[in-house]
Amino acid sequence: MKRTLWIGHGNSAQAWYRCCIPATELKQDWIGIMEGPPDDGGIMIAGNCREMPNVKEYEVIIVQLAMGEQWVKAVKRWQKAGITVYYECDDYMHGVRNINDHKFKSAYSSKRLKEYVAVMKACDGLIVTTQFLGKQYSKYNSNVHVCQNFINTELYDVLPHEKTDGNVVIGWSGGTGHLQPIKSWYRDLLDVMTTWNNTAFISIGTNYADEVAMAFPERSLSVPWTNMENYPYALRAMDIGIAPSHDSKYFRSKSDLRWVEGSAVGIPMIVNPITYPDVVDGVTGMVATSGEEFEDKLSTLVMDADLRNEIGQNAKTYMQENRDIRQGAKQWEAFLS
Repeated sequence: MKRTLWIGHGNSAQAWYRCCIPATELKQDWIGIMEGPPDDGGIMIAGNCREMPNVKEYEVIIVQLAMGEQWVKAVKRWQKAGITVYYECDDYMHGVRNINDHKFKSAYSSKRLKEYVAVMKACDGLIVTTQFLGKQYSKYNSNVHVCQNFINTELYDVLPHEKTDGNVVIGWSGGTGHLQPIKSWYRDLLDVMTTWNNTAFISIGTNYADEVAMAFPERSLSVPWTNMENYPYALRAMDIGIAPSHDSKYFRSKSDLRWVEGSAVGIPMIVNPITYPDVVDGVTGMVATSGEEFEDKLSTLVMDADLRNEIGQNAKTYMQENRDIRQGAKQWEAFLS
């Protein structure tokens, strides 16, 4: 394939999934950068390069979430040198302003969104995580390539935590952009925990456990974000994972990464099909379209350890066979070669 440089958005989770993982598998270069392009004041804070790479040595450059005139000029400069430049994006940024609880809502002003779009338009094509997201942004650049999120499933092949208390741990992980959906299942979650006093709740990332702690102070725990190498071990503290969603362009555009990661460690996930359409209900997860259905399926999994193990193992096998980066590399190679 053509020699390619991924330029990630700092040291973010997006840079890990969309730059580090594919570049590493394809034996290409990637960097996480701040403050501008690599040849115009940028500061490298992550990556597999020992020093700032010379962009002229590459045939393809992938820029992630770049914005502003400085990046537009960089893209045009690289194109003039014969380099193909793609814009990588894994979120519908125009939908963030409609999410009341999103931590970075104020950062997506009309002015800033125009700066993102300007770089999208300047690039030779877009790389996105879902067909729906690609459709939203195809009006800015019609050359859209969909590459799903893939993971190194070997990193997620971790043993479950040893338990002596018999508790069933229900877990959720996410950022502030995921608070709106989890709140829609909040009352149903509390109903299950009221019925089954052997249940506990854990949140990873944004602290939602405090909400549950108001009802069950001794049965809830919040775990902050950890580095990506340790994240699978945090997930494995769960017996059941939940991944709600919300009917909006923002959540329809999001990838199914929560299901992928939870399944990869072998825990059964209860999901909303808006964001997770590929889940086979009762086989590779549980599907719930309402709070009532969520409560029913959560209760079923709490009661049935064998079913939890069966669905968890089915889902884990599915991820190993379909969503490992060794399969995902083929999607990237298809248009980078």
